[in-house]
Amino acid sequence: MGALAVCADGLLSVSRSAVPPAMTALEGLAAKLGRSLENVALADRLMKAEKLAGLGLLAGGVAHALNNPLTAVLGFADLIAHTSAEARVQTDAKRIVQEARRMRDMVESLVNYWQRDTLADEQIAVPALLQELADACAARLEQRCVRLVVQAEEDLPPVRGNRERLRQVIEHLLNNAAQAVGAAKEMGVESPLSEEDGAQHSIRVTVSHEEKTLQLIVSDTGPGFQDPARVFDPLYGASQPREGIGLGLSLCYGIVREHGGDITAFNLHPHGAAVMVELPVNGIRDKAFAGVASQMV
Repeated sequence: MGALAVCADGLLSVSRSAVPPAMTALEGLAAKLGRSLENVALADRLMKAEKLAGLGLLAGGVAHALNNPLTAVLGFADLIAHTSAEARVQTDAKRIVQEARRMRDMVESLVNYWQRDTLADEQIAVPALLQELADACAARLEQRCVRLVVQAEEDLPPVRGNRERLRQVIEHLLNNAAQAVGAAKEMGVESPLSEEDGAQHSIRVTVSHEEKTLQLIVSDTGPGFQDPARVFDPLYGASQPREGIGLGLSLCYGIVREHGGDITAFNLHPHGAAVMVELPVNGIRDKAFAGVASQMV
């Protein structure tokens, strides 16, 4: 977890016989520090799990309350669109149908958040998933003068889990980054990139791996997070112009934890933000905690 460095005047003149007792004390201190750090990390995870549990209860209630009215809105709007002969009425009715369907999708997301499905256990090739998402959004980003750069190491090992839910995580991170870059351009924030890099605002996706972990980082040249430590809290930052987070990043947190991984956010210098997702490459780790968190939610 780290290193403990000790310095003192005249350290070279200390006799060898005095070193073992000192080392024993230092090793004991290091062990206590390590346990303290682990306890803090566990407490933070449990606190997030409790927040997600409360959000799950709220999501279930909201989804149940909105489902029937949305069904009525969709039905009547669709009926108006097919029975009216006026072009403007048809256009407005179709717009109502479109927006109502978006709301229905949001409600279904809330229901899925509250009623967790059994986590699928399939092999997922992350590069192929990234390519699929890049092909879907690259043209739209280019129209907004935003570059999408994807860098993936060769021979990346697959991860296991639910492909559709991991796709949802990456898609949301890309959308959130696009919103951040859009906010930066509206505020007149210049890209920190040099002319050699195109001097253009960009979203960069980097994928690498270690022995047991695959790391995916989505970074942008936007204004950065106001408080990176709290972006995964439910509803935090929903009213902030940069973040547009709402439930999104807390949902990402829950999905990544389901897969035995970790997700962190941090700011870049001089401005910009990044979100790092770490997933196990040898199957779902920390199953006990993931199961407890799922049952709590």
